[in-house]
Amino acid sequence: MSQEIPLTKEARTLVEKLDLQPHPEGGFYKEVFRSPIQVESLPEHAQRVAATSIYYLLPAGDFSAFHRLQSDEVWSHVLGDPLRLHLIHPSAGCFHIELGKALADGQHGQFTVLAGTWQAAEVIGQNFALCTCTVAPGFDFSEFELATKDRLLASHPECKDVVERLCRE
Repeated sequence: MSQEIPLTKEARTLVEKLDLQPHPEGGFYKEVFRSPIQVESLPEHAQRVAATSIYYLLPAGDFSAFHRLQSDEVWSHVLGDPLRLHLIHPSAGCFHIELGKALADGQHGQFTVLAGTWQAAEVIGQNFALCTCTVAPGFDFSEFELATKDRLLASHPECKDVVERLCRE
């Protein structure tokens, strides 16, 4: 997990300055915004905060394990190396996009992962990627689901290479 991955000096400085903590999926995070506005969340009609936002730092050599949320999540690249975001969508299958600053070369500065989509990430480079992740309706750990290799491989055998590499079981 993240605490076993050696951090570069710049990554360690950011973890300390931003007061980031290890995240269960890998990497480090800190919630920086939780909306005071409540909204009704479908399909359960429960009251939820409208949105939340975190800093998320992923060091090279670590990965964000496949997981999914029940809300949409907007990833925005802030600093550091590019990030490859692997996605398994229920109808679109397995694909990836790159977040980074090289927009003219096809990288995205921002990308939205739709609710219910399995997602995992890894750094393209030797240092780290710092992103913000904004979730709407707001993030709640009760709706955070880490994938198991068996479950993902049973439903998406075409994604075998990436699933075997980016699950934590």
